[in-house]
Amino acid sequence: VEEVLEQIKRLDKTVNDLLYFGRPGKPELDYVDINNLVKATLFFISQHPEAKNIHRIKELTRDLSPVWIDEKQIQQVLFNVILNAIQAMKEGGTLVIETDPLERDQKNYVRVRVVDTGPGIPEEELEKIFVPFHTTKTQGTGLGLPICRQLLEQHGGEIDIESKIGEGTTVNILLPAVSEEQMMKSEVDGA
Repeated sequence: VEEVLEQIKRLDKTVNDLLYFGRPGKPELDYVDINNLVKATLFFISQHPEAKNIHRIKELTRDLSPVWIDEKQIQQVLFNVILNAIQAMKEGGTLVIETDPLERDQKNYVRVRVVDTGPGIPEEELEKIFVPFHTTKTQGTGLGLPICRQLLEQHGGEIDIESKIGEGTTVNILLPAVSEEQMMKSEVDGA
């Protein structure tokens, strides 16, 4: 009976992932401090059984510009990426979470870097990592990272992954930064 219930739970997750991938919810946008969102996500992750052997380092840049995001959707992205990093370090390791401002193509972003000391991802796998249904996990649906990319693109953001075998993996999550002028303009427009 336990095995049947476990399989039902796995199938339920697969169906929910499929539904979400096909029709992600409409974002409810607000100004968010990414550092607070990272801290909250790390608190939830710390409760996960696989996180117990992992040394966590937070390097959060103070006074970052806010981001205009759906907090729940971006927390889902952070949770998924951080959990992937933890699961890659089966024998334990170090997880580094950094936030910083970044300028790319004359646009200002807030970057979240998730760095693990896991075994790394082979180049041939790295090329397929955002392909829906491609997974190396026995319990995975292969939709986690494609959903993450889809959510970030809806927010005007980006995700990229760098990895070296034997050294670990770095995931860069970029979200457009909101300037003080943009915030003041939206407050005036909304008044």
